[in-house]
Amino acid sequence: MSFNISTLPQYIDQTSKQLLVDTVFGNQTATILKDAGSVTLGVKGQYALQLLSTDVTLQAGNVCGRSATGNANFSQAVLTVHPLKDEQNLCNKPLENTWMVQYLTKGQTYTEALFANEIMAARAAKIAQENEKLIWLGDTVNQSGSTTLKQFDGFVKQIKAGAYVPLTGGTIATGATVVERLQGAFLATPSKITEQPDAVIFIGTDVFNEYTVALANKNIYKPIEDKTLFGTTGKLVPVDGLIGTRNAFVGRLRSFQMGTDLLGEEDKATMQYSIETQNIYMDFHFALGVVPVYINEIGVATV
Repeated sequence: MSFNISTLPQYIDQTSKQLLVDTVFGNQTATILKDAGSVTLGVKGQYALQLLSTDVTLQAGNVCGRSATGNANFSQAVLTVHPLKDEQNLCNKPLENTWMVQYLTKGQTYTEALFANEIMAARAAKIAQENEKLIWLGDTVNQSGSTTLKQFDGFVKQIKAGAYVPLTGGTIATGATVVERLQGAFLATPSKITEQPDAVIFIGTDVFNEYTVALANKNIYKPIEDKTLFGTTGKLVPVDGLIGTRNAFVGRLRSFQMGTDLLGEEDKATMQYSIETQNIYMDFHFALGVVPVYINEIGVATV
């Protein structure tokens, strides 16, 4: 006699990749970076991002001869992706004494997970929320009590460890309201950054809510969906990953890079029954990493 669990792997084979996409891109920051072309797929281990910058010096052209100036500067930023996993064992036995017994199959061997689709989709959404925090607040050294945030260094730590641009008063923005502080941070950022089409101001969702309330208190009508910083051309990008930090990062989307695999067999969502333990194993395995490039073009302020 053998176990017939063919329907379980079949279900997962059909949905594994979609579940992983929801896991990796089901949060604000990853979706924004993907839409901006700042995500590299198929990365295993480390991947070198090739960077190029050039110098331009305009000269009078009313004389003969050449006076060459400037250089083409090549550099690299190393993007490291880290294997991550979330594993869970599901035992149906405890359900025998609950109202859910009506959903159990006959016999004492339960090879199918109840509400499998709902469970896996809910976990994918939850993992996406954890990834959002990790992308920004990850810290392999200074985190305590959080397994998630210890997995790799996020944007905040990496940016603050580099030659970023302090905005007003040693990164402490001045102003009576959050509106004025955000405006001050924007104006303190070099225009060669803020005038670019992909320039943004990353802030926490909590700060954005405070900002909209401050506008309302001044009887300034502004649609919530219009995230242009009042009085400027700056584009506010609220993300949950920065909640509680009061940090504002002013820079170009090209400077915020993320990598993942999603193309390899080791990246998958699986569900399988274990004969030995009589548990159903529901696992997510994927890889993720971030790196800021052109850090000298990223302004940082506390608002």
